[in-house]
Amino acid sequence: MTRRERIVIRVAAVSVAVAITIRLVLALAHGIEALGDRVRLSREVVVRQEALIRTLPELERRADSLKTRVLALADRLVPGRTEPEAQAELLARVESAIVHSGATVELSDAVPDSVGFGRLRRVTARAVWQSDLRGVLSLIRQLEFGPTLLTIEQVRLSLSQAVAPGQAEQIRADLVVEGWYLAGEA
Repeated sequence: MTRRERIVIRVAAVSVAVAITIRLVLALAHGIEALGDRVRLSREVVVRQEALIRTLPELERRADSLKTRVLALADRLVPGRTEPEAQAELLARVESAIVHSGATVELSDAVPDSVGFGRLRRVTARAVWQSDLRGVLSLIRQLEFGPTLLTIEQVRLSLSQAVAPGQAEQIRADLVVEGWYLAGEA
């Protein structure tokens, strides 16, 4: 092998080594850049999590305040620790109000309801009855403003029969009432 051939082989070997080194340096630089991005994103996540953790005492205070207010309303909620108990109590209160207003109960029924927030659950009942206008208004007022916190969700009124002169009109009312109860500890 001549001296010239050895120089060509050395130059080629050095060129290959330089190319491999450059490629490794670029790959390492890309890896370091990607690692830097991951570190930056991790720091941002940590900062956000720390901010959320700092708000935790305020959230706990608000939750305690809300719990206290709900418990203060406990005497205005429908009694009962289970859904069947609360439904029975709601139906009894609605039927009692209907009878107290001088109306005739045609139908009273529990309506399935799945709304709830923690232990606070909603219970719904439907009632159909007949009365004169004064009795209907009295009943609605009694349910809405009575000692138990109830909401009249829906009312449908219709004349139940033709009225002769001098007679009180008979109104057929279909009513959906909602109340809230505190479910027992599970």
